Amino acid sequence: MLVAGVSGAGKSTLACRVADTIGALHIEMDGLVRGRNWTERTRFAADVERFSRGST
Repeated sequence: MLVAGVSGAGKSTLACRVADTIGALHIEMDGLVRGRNWTERTRFAADVERFSRGST
């Protein structure tokens, strides 16, 4: 499941609750985009594609 929306809309809260309810993996996009010290991760696009396919 992917949840998208504008800042402050409650995406993270909704996604976390739904994931807990159905026993799914919950992944925060910010954790995929940024690495240590807010540096951009080079594997961002590959990780998003992998998680979107359901391959963890």
